[in-house]
Amino acid sequence: MAAPIRFLALFASLLGLASLACASPVTPLDLTALPGCAATCILHEIGRSDCSFGNQTCLCADTTYNSLVEECVIANCTVKQGLVTKNTTLTACGTPSSTETDGTLEWLRVVLFIIPTFFFTVRMVSKYLQLSTWGWDDTTFVFAYIVLAAFLPGNYYITEAGSGRDTWTLTPDQITKVLLIVYIFNLLYATCLSLIKGSIILLYLRIFPDTKIRKVLWGTLAFNGALWIVYIGPATFICKPISFFWQGWSGEMEGHCINMHAASVSHSVLQLTFDVVLLVLLASQIWGLNMSPRKKIAVLLVFSTGIFLTAVGAYRVKSLTVFAASDNPTVNTYEAAIWSHVELATGACVACFPSTRQVWNWMVPTLAEITGVKSKYGSSNESTPESTPPSPPSDYSRKQSGKQSWLSRIAADLNTNVSLRDMRSTSAASLVESKDPSAVPARYGEVGNDSGVVKGRGRQHKRANPRVDAAVS
Repeated sequence: MAAPIRFLALFASLLGLASLACASPVTPLDLTALPGCAATCILHEIGRSDCSFGNQTCLCADTTYNSLVEECVIANCTVKQGLVTKNTTLTACGTPSSTETDGTLEWLRVVLFIIPTFFFTVRMVSKYLQLSTWGWDDTTFVFAYIVLAAFLPGNYYITEAGSGRDTWTLTPDQITKVLLIVYIFNLLYATCLSLIKGSIILLYLRIFPDTKIRKVLWGTLAFNGALWIVYIGPATFICKPISFFWQGWSGEMEGHCINMHAASVSHSVLQLTFDVVLLVLLASQIWGLNMSPRKKIAVLLVFSTGIFLTAVGAYRVKSLTVFAASDNPTVNTYEAAIWSHVELATGACVACFPSTRQVWNWMVPTLAEITGVKSKYGSSNESTPESTPPSPPSDYSRKQSGKQSWLSRIAADLNTNVSLRDMRSTSAASLVESKDPSAVPARYGEVGNDSGVVKGRGRQHKRANPRVDAAVS
């Protein structure tokens, strides 16, 4: 629902909360603190109440009297005057003000900046170490992170402006600023989410070489872009003039807005469906690869963290529904903004998980070599009780060995076929040197054939996808 329409609903309930049970001491109503139109309404309707003018407790509980005053204020006061009237009467009746900006949400916005920044940094480190090549998915994600980074100062400014507090407790300038930031947030959210999803799809295009699956991925990429275009257009020109979105609430400006609530919910539902389709598509491809079940499960766990992104997106739809139906929008903007930020931060982390695993798999054996700790990658100090410990290698040989193993692990993660070409060259050289065909390892005998099948010792096996291994190992 457009902001001005929500404020008309708020104006229509100006004194509706005055009959709530008082949580604070009741104080006499100061008519001089009210706009002239509201004071006139209160004095005009007091004769129709069974309560005396000085009995504020009785007046706060008199629903009939409050309804009459409400109708009079709506007919004779502006929106700004109505907000002042509501704030003054609720304070006199001892009704506590609402607030969503507790300590937990204050530090949450900082966490939502630090965690995606950490994963973004790790992703850039993986490119610097050449654990994988730079691709369009990385370029797209850089733009997504730039847009995401704008949410930290945005969350700070919207909180300072009054988001999370009752509308009638804010000044007109604060209300205008909150609505302006909400407008900007909406455009940034749609753009950032589209870039994150696009980055993930482009990563899948680098991993999966199958023609059929690539056609589906290109289709989903086109759908992702089309969804952004279809949403961003109406969201940008939601009001005419555009500034009516954040200035029209007061009723002092002429203009009109379209109802974007249905479009926002539809956009979120389509994004959720989009997430589920990608997860099913990914699972079907990984499960069909020639890998051990343990390896398949490990790869699926890396990519299936997107399920959490889907869950967060579903909860955001709920917060949008509450925000659209609220007659106190500045309170509910805070929750909607926070959950939008949570969804984007989660998506950014999910997009960086494959690169994070690459850096982890590079870092663990490297640290093991430096510290001499035995691990599954081997140790220079490894020995058995039955054998005499080998003599320490020379400094030169130790450096060369460490360098070769370090480079070999990086090469294993590169998204290329360099290792296959090296194996073919090595096998051919060994065959020429030994002049004995049996000297060539059987598993390398047909590795270069064009059929995509590895032949050896009478059996044929489907080749595992090295791109998937490179993406997660």
